[in-house]
Amino acid sequence: MKLFAKRIAVCVALVLTALAPLGGAAAQQAEPQAWDGQHLSDQPSGVQAMFKSAWGDAAAQHWAIEHSAAVYKAVSAAHGVPVTSTTALPDAPPVAADTTWVPLGFTKTNAPVSGDLIDIDQGRHKLYVGHAATDTIEQFDVSQPNPRWERSYTVPGGVAGILVAPDIQKVFGGSPNGLAIVDVDPNSPNYGQLLNTISIGPGGSDELDYDPIDHKVYFTDVGDQEIGVADVVHNSLIKTFMGINESQIEQPRYNPADGMFYIAFRATNKLAKYDPRSDTQVSVTPLGVPCTPSGVAIKPTTNMALLGCRAVPGPGLVYWNLATNSLDHTIPNATGVDGAIYNAKADRFFAAASRWHRGGVMAMLDGSGNFITNVPTTAASHQVGYDQTNRVVYTLGGGLVNFTVPF
Repeated sequence: MKLFAKRIAVCVALVLTALAPLGGAAAQQAEPQAWDGQHLSDQPSGVQAMFKSAWGDAAAQHWAIEHSAAVYKAVSAAHGVPVTSTTALPDAPPVAADTTWVPLGFTKTNAPVSGDLIDIDQGRHKLYVGHAATDTIEQFDVSQPNPRWERSYTVPGGVAGILVAPDIQKVFGGSPNGLAIVDVDPNSPNYGQLLNTISIGPGGSDELDYDPIDHKVYFTDVGDQEIGVADVVHNSLIKTFMGINESQIEQPRYNPADGMFYIAFRATNKLAKYDPRSDTQVSVTPLGVPCTPSGVAIKPTTNMALLGCRAVPGPGLVYWNLATNSLDHTIPNATGVDGAIYNAKADRFFAAASRWHRGGVMAMLDGSGNFITNVPTTAASHQVGYDQTNRVVYTLGGGLVNFTVPF
């Protein structure tokens, strides 16, 4: 694990630049800023003339967008983070009052450059993440503040979604071939083996969550617009919900308070509710604000959920009342979210906002859905895990990324 002190120096410089006096003129203060806090008016006269000739009154905005993209790509390249045509590039600097810069650790050995989900067995201090490039699930020891790679589990096709069921010591992965089930119990005669792969369609499987009461996993098949239900004791399929009117079925999340699964329907901007006791769909509720949810995180003791909105621009994050199935409030400090989790020991929500228009961040909120801070991460950091023993947040971005929470 290597700590990138150089990145922190750059980050501090960016913040200082963004906070620097702008010369006192009201017009200068209103000039669009790039991600690193610079303006077109700070540039050589030849650059200013070129942009003004091409864009007229919109020159400053276009320069800020182009410069932000160039700087963000350079920072990403330094960490081995791929920037593709679908990468969200910032068009504005971080808001100083909303932002806490902390050192990021990067573990590259046996870690994927990017991926979908991360999960942690808190009791055994094991972190699991899919590594599609090597057709494996990787296991890291996180008993200390810095992760240590332990072993790989072979899964043909690799996995995107990942889930650990500590009570039965199995890991589940959403793979192109279906729901992969792996035995991770060191005392089992099947330790390390792929026990079964459950396919419900050619689209494979993606995201998933676990009901430890009924011992079921709900998993999504986005390509076929289906949701599967697996019996994880017998490693078998129970049911497939077919013909769902949703092209982007996102994160399922089990709520132990009411025994229900809540699943984000991103394309239609809805939250679906399923009862795993009868394996029936209970409701599909429009959110009423332009969220397009991806992540779902639930605090069972209050029956409240944080919905990670992907929409940019949009309302930010959505705090949802599961008891009344209605909006409680929105949090405007971040959006562009994929993964989201809640940790009861910390009483904190974490939302991975890699598509935030001010640069990728990990948004943190208290247990009542009040914003605390954004920690800048990377353009690929759209997943999140939390080690509650060492108070360390994990994500991905050119490898396994970690930082200690700043609260």
